[in-house]
Amino acid sequence: MRKVLLFVSIMMLFSCNDGNFEVPSMEFKTSISECGDLLLYRLNEAKTEAIAISLSEDTLPTEETEVSISLGSSTTVTYLIFDTKVGPTYFCNNIPPTTPKVLQNYTATNGNIIINTIAITDADNIVTGYSHTIILTDLILDNGTEKIGFESFDFGDIKRDL
Repeated sequence: MRKVLLFVSIMMLFSCNDGNFEVPSMEFKTSISECGDLLLYRLNEAKTEAIAISLSEDTLPTEETEVSISLGSSTTVTYLIFDTKVGPTYFCNNIPPTTPKVLQNYTATNGNIIINTIAITDADNIVTGYSHTIILTDLILDNGTEKIGFESFDFGDIKRDL
């Protein structure tokens, strides 16, 4: 089974640590990238940090609506810190490459994904696609020794044509 991830920007709520943990920048200036229908991710400007979310089938609505999805086994968020710049092929492989090396791997242990969907129409008012605004809320990222929490993180917008 292919693991799918989505990378997002988040506003920091708190950080817990036992000592010399440096709080990551968590500033993702790039737009949302995707691999297939189930993987959305974002990289920081240096391309050494990424945040991703794996979605289950049919997560992005095809009607105007707002949905809230609890993170669980079929929908996950992961935050990665790499030793060097990472490219898009890293995320679109069934098996991630051995380089660049992952220095830190945080997995969400709590949180929700809020997806606000609006229709995109043409000049004749015919729906041609949908725009999805994605926000993560109440997010707790854990690497086994450190936890990072966010009350709300604006992942960004993604458009899908019909």
